[in-house]
Amino acid sequence: MNGVDQDILPVTAVFNSSATITGEGGLLVTYGVSAATAAFTAQSASVPGVTISSGLIVSAGNVGIGTAGPSSLFSVGPASQFQVNSSGYAFIPDGTASTPALSFSNNTNSGFYLKGSNKIGLATGGVSNFIFGNDPISGYSDIWAGAIASPSDTNYSWQTKNDGTEIWFGAPAGGYIFFTIANAQTGPLMIKGTNAGVGYTPTATIPVLFSVNGQSYFAGNVGVGTTTPGAKLDVSGVIRSTYSIAPGDGSGFQSNRYMYDDSANYRTAFSSNVYTVGYSSAAKYYGDGSGLSNIAASPVGSALANASIWVGNASNLAAAVAVTGDVTISNSGVTAIGGTKVTSAMLAGSIDDSKLNQITTGNKVATSAIANGTLGASVIASSIAVNAVQDASIVGMASSKLSGALPAISGAALTSLTAANISAGSLGASVIASSIAVNAVQDVSIVGVSGSKVGSGVPAANIAAGSLGGSVIASSIAVNAVQDASIVGMASSKLSGALPAISGAALTSLTAANISAGSLGASVIASSHAVGSVQDSAIVGIAGSKVGSGVPAVNIAAGSLGASVIASSIAVDAIMDENVDPAAAIAPSKIAGTAAILGANTFTGKQTMSGGLLVTPAALPGSPSSGDIAIDSGDNNTLKWYDGTVWRENPQRILGNSGAAGPAMTWQVLTGDSATCTTTALCAAVMTTTGVGVGTWKFIYTLIYQTANTGTGIAFALNHTGTVGKMRAMWRNVTTGGTAATGVGDSVATTNAGQLMEGKSGGTINAIIGSASAGVDTANTDILAVLEGLIVVTAMGDLQLKLGSEVAASAVKIMADSTLELNKIE
Repeated sequence: MNGVDQDILPVTAVFNSSATITGEGGLLVTYGVSAATAAFTAQSASVPGVTISSGLIVSAGNVGIGTAGPSSLFSVGPASQFQVNSSGYAFIPDGTASTPALSFSNNTNSGFYLKGSNKIGLATGGVSNFIFGNDPISGYSDIWAGAIASPSDTNYSWQTKNDGTEIWFGAPAGGYIFFTIANAQTGPLMIKGTNAGVGYTPTATIPVLFSVNGQSYFAGNVGVGTTTPGAKLDVSGVIRSTYSIAPGDGSGFQSNRYMYDDSANYRTAFSSNVYTVGYSSAAKYYGDGSGLSNIAASPVGSALANASIWVGNASNLAAAVAVTGDVTISNSGVTAIGGTKVTSAMLAGSIDDSKLNQITTGNKVATSAIANGTLGASVIASSIAVNAVQDASIVGMASSKLSGALPAISGAALTSLTAANISAGSLGASVIASSIAVNAVQDVSIVGVSGSKVGSGVPAANIAAGSLGGSVIASSIAVNAVQDASIVGMASSKLSGALPAISGAALTSLTAANISAGSLGASVIASSHAVGSVQDSAIVGIAGSKVGSGVPAVNIAAGSLGASVIASSIAVDAIMDENVDPAAAIAPSKIAGTAAILGANTFTGKQTMSGGLLVTPAALPGSPSSGDIAIDSGDNNTLKWYDGTVWRENPQRILGNSGAAGPAMTWQVLTGDSATCTTTALCAAVMTTTGVGVGTWKFIYTLIYQTANTGTGIAFALNHTGTVGKMRAMWRNVTTGGTAATGVGDSVATTNAGQLMEGKSGGTINAIIGSASAGVDTANTDILAVLEGLIVVTAMGDLQLKLGSEVAASAVKIMADSTLELNKIE
């Protein structure tokens, strides 16, 4: 059967054993070929193969292509990767996501492959996007969707119980499950059923169980027991909660307000005060009612007769009773006690002694009401009853208090008596009196009279003749009556003519004219000296009390006064720095003028200045020390202090998109537009405040933003690079909505009624707050938004404001002059 150019074999060939057919054109079978174990092998690379125009029938054995040992009736590949068995079932290789076992000739990396035991994968573009699985042990069929690396319960998946009673949906941690109704559809999402969920005993009252492990979000209304919900949650029937029901979003004080079942007391309780708008009725109220108002029930608000009060009667009900008796109450609430209504029995032992000092001038205690007796030693009284003060109680008395004649008492302690009050007589031998009544001094009482007491005009006849005593000096002496021995000394004024050659050692009262020029002896001290007569060597020392006023400043040498010297006038540079005690204080009154220059000195203790402290602004020091204070002339004369690292001010101001926070208050302003953000994911921070430390901080961002298209909204986020215990934030802006929310920022708001203020809130660090807005009324136009909230920092870090675009590849940005106000609360 070998030949050249034999393209057609127009006969029926039957092969009962292996055969080799060669030829340049191959083998053409026009009718049919039957063989038990025939194998066709091309012997030349130029032979295209075997062409069968009608059909190939193999009555027994397997047919293999690319394999000499086919595993099934029809096998392809060296390991029989593709097979068709005797039942007509086809088997394909496992494949992978990048090379699916079943793919398409124009897209070889998209198709089906075997993911693992009981799991089929669907790949597109070489990536696994869908996995179908079955777990016969748990009884669930699983489907995973998304970019799947390996199926697990944390991937986006859903499970269908094999008996059709349940469908479970799952998502990775932090993910969401969305049931979306297309925009063209108006119907709601409905989950219906009549059988009970897993773990429940089927009854007619238990519907299908819808279980979500985590958070669920419904954009529209949710109905339970109703197909037409009219509110966010519309329940037709009884609502039961095993724990509590809380209003609001659970943030701040709202987390402490909820309603719960107080089963121990068989009642429903509220965790905080209950505020009712409108009418309220109850069989019984508990509490003191101190906060109640506008209650129409008696007695509050009921008619009450003039001068009457409400008094509980025997039935424990309020009844109107007129006020009578000793005490009355006016309509203004003033109470009064009737005259003579307070009796002695009522006062017995009931008045505190401290109250008695409140007796007014018009209501004094009558003298007759005070019994005779002695006041205590420490009692001082302004009015004393007759004979009430006993002798023992009197310690002393001023003479101005006396009037009339003194009784027979000792006058030993009396002073300032006038002569008229002293009777004539003789004073005692030891008594010295400055004024004596006429003839009151008897001769025997005179021991001696000083010469200074004898006045002028003593008649010469009254002076007895004789010699004066040796120590007597007389101005008039009888001729030759004074003997030489009697003259002790004589005043110079008594001399006339020239002095003889006598010693002047005892002379006194000499005038300067009586003393010749010359030097006094070294030991002589004189009160008056001739000019230039006192030599330097003669001066031992001059007492400070002898130096009078008017010493010229030039006569005082420069130097330091002693440590204990206090001077009222000091020469220039006379007080040196080392003479000032650093522990002593300088009184503000000693610093004159309004522009005193203190210099670079350190003051301790409290310094009080009246009139203010004048500091001249200047450039900040080049090498400051921690704690330095300066007025910066280069920054609008701002008062600043140096914290050891940077100069700070209060509030700390930041110009630009990044800067250090102040210890308590920070103001930051953008000096230029931020970079645009063109991704739905958060972009890099547009405003950074570094060093926001431990504490509770309140922040307010006042932002101007723009978007590139009217259909592009903006998203905001807040991040802190340290550790945060809590963060709650919200942002708001005026939108185009007049009666319904639109989420579209409005830059004009021109309607008479104005537009709606809409907002979003959140509490997750470095995540979009709420969601992105829906757009703006005008592209590339300033829109105002306010972002504010609280953040509790437990470890220092940087506070960052971030942006995101609602539409991928469409730009959003923050404009210059947007600001931040950051305040530390505690």
